[in-house]
Formats: sequence, structure tokens, C-alpha cells
Amino acid sequence: MDAISAATDDLAVLLILPRERLVFSASTRAFRIAEGPEKKLNARYRGAVVINRAGQISEIDDINVLGYSGDGMLKRALSMVFGIRDITVQFSRARQMELDEFKERAAEFVRWDAETGDPLLQYSDSLEDVLARLNEAEVAARIFDIIGVPAPHDCLDIL
Repeated sequence: MDAISAATDDLAVLLILPRERLVFSASTRAFRIAEGPEKKLNARYRGAVVINRAGQISEIDDINVLGYSGDGMLKRALSMVFGIRDITVQFSRARQMELDEFKERAAEFVRWDAETGDPLLQYSDSLEDVLARLNEAEVAARIFDIIGVPAPHDCLDIL
């Protein structure tokens, strides 16, 4: 089990959808709860890349829907109305990226994000300044700070 799927506390990660060239800041809570049927979730997220603050990278291999979310009758009823389901996510084996690889990937993701016209990452500097600061990063965790990955409670928390 890797650090991404073994997290018991919610952590902020990067969730990258390469086919769509989209980058999200996500909470690991999103790997336990989702909106929509299993087939739709797998169609969108299978193959998505997940990177944690330490620079470990993994891919989503499969998503299994466990059932509607909630402990009591009222919560389950609301879950049914809104299509909220408990899920499990299977990840490929995580590997540690070298710092230079992480910098290169982060620069690519920032460029993708800037191309959307409505960036999802929350960096406050110009694109050129962010890219220069990424190049100067000395530790993996600094990359998350440079590109503006927020605290887990401010990230995407449902797939």
C-alpha cells in the first residue's frame, strides 16, 4: 500500500487528467466519495495521475462503488437524491519521482492550467515567475507551495 491510498488524514494531492489536460488540487477524501455511477467514474478517472507533496506518483487503476453514502436513513436518502456514493480507488504502485522530473511535470501542468483560460491552480505570480520558481525548487514539497496547492479542506473533495 502506498502513501496516497494509505492516508488516514485528508491530504492535498495533484490530480491530473492527461487526456483532458486538466490539473486539480484534490483532497485524498475524494478517493472515498464520488458523484455518479461506477462506469462514468472509471471512464473519466481511470489513468488519472496522482502526485502527493513528497513527489510520489501513482495512477488510478480502477474505482469501485460501494453504495450510497451516509450513516443514517436521512443521510442515505440525501445521498440517493444527489447520487453521492462511497467508493474505493485502486492505484498503481507508487514510485518516487526524482526532483527534476517533478519540476518538469509541474511546469507542464502549470502550462496546461494556464491554457484553459480559467486556471484551477491557485498560484498568484505570473506564469513566467512560477516556472522560474519551479526550476529553483530544492525539495518536492516546495513545488506544491509554488503552484498554490491549498490545504486539503480547500481542495476538490469528491470525484
